[in-house]
Amino acid sequence: MTGHSTYSIPIARNVAIIVAQLLAFAACVALSRVVGRWWELTLLALGFAILMNSIYATIHEAQHGILFPNRRLNDAFGVALSGLFPAPFHLIRQGHIGHHMRNRSDDEAFDFYFDGEGTSPLRTMRLRVGRGSGSGTADRSAIV
Repeated sequence: MTGHSTYSIPIARNVAIIVAQLLAFAACVALSRVVGRWWELTLLALGFAILMNSIYATIHEAQHGILFPNRRLNDAFGVALSGLFPAPFHLIRQGHIGHHMRNRSDDEAFDFYFDGEGTSPLRTMRLRVGRGSGSGTADRSAIV
């Protein structure tokens, strides 16, 4: 955990949230086997998207060491929950920490127009690729 907080971590509440998330995930998987109509699948996909955003929020707490007061528990639950995503916990955490290092910098401002850059689609595409958006040229120094 970085820094000191005057608030205690609600361990029992966090465990209850994780259990609810895992039960909801299991329900989504089970329902995906029986839905047949397009609107049922659409509702299930919407619910699944919201659920996975919630699970990532829990992973985010583990990344920052504030899901539990113990670092090993944060890592263990982060690893377990990240198993539901297509990347391991430590890679997700390093990418996220790198985001904090570059937050509000020119390296992460690829979606803004700055004075003198113009707004033509070709120019925008060159700016985005040049800054690492989708080109694979992003700073890899945080992923060690």
